[in-house]
Amino acid sequence: MQWTVDDLMYDAQDPMVVDTEADVTSLLQSRDDEVLDASNARVKGMLLYEEGTVLFQATVSINVTMPSTRSLTPVDVPLTFAINERYFAPQSQTDIKDDERVVAIALSDDTISLDEILVDNILANLPMVRLTAEEESSGKMPEGNSWQAMTEDDYEQHKHESVDPRLAVLKDYFTSDDAKDDD
Repeated sequence: MQWTVDDLMYDAQDPMVVDTEADVTSLLQSRDDEVLDASNARVKGMLLYEEGTVLFQATVSINVTMPSTRSLTPVDVPLTFAINERYFAPQSQTDIKDDERVVAIALSDDTISLDEILVDNILANLPMVRLTAEEESSGKMPEGNSWQAMTEDDYEQHKHESVDPRLAVLKDYFTSDDAKDDD
């Protein structure tokens, strides 16, 4: 689904209500190799033409299937997020000032594509860490022969606790000097 700024300008009296579902699975997969599947994106919102710009405000709900970041097992990632964007047509000038929640985007032409908006925002809202329910509840990290995955906190703690074996001899050096000084 797409609109031109001119089409929205002619209907500028009232906001255009958007209440639709969009299948963006193939677009998501072409932009991110980790996307295995996705449900249709449910979009509810509105488009409003104002002074050569178009304000798009909507709520989006979608389930994206991606591999777990620990085991690569497919995980359904439910997303619900808001889109607050203002699109500026080429050569448009306006005095409109939005709050910090509204993202300003310059259009390369005067076409607004709902599918592209959705893909950009879905990819921006995907979590970096995705775990199966079992992985979340167990808290166990993967390990193998002579290796173990660990969280950053565990790594920092391990780094402070472990001593380089070459320097382990020096650990006793100061205790033996202190004992000699006490004599």
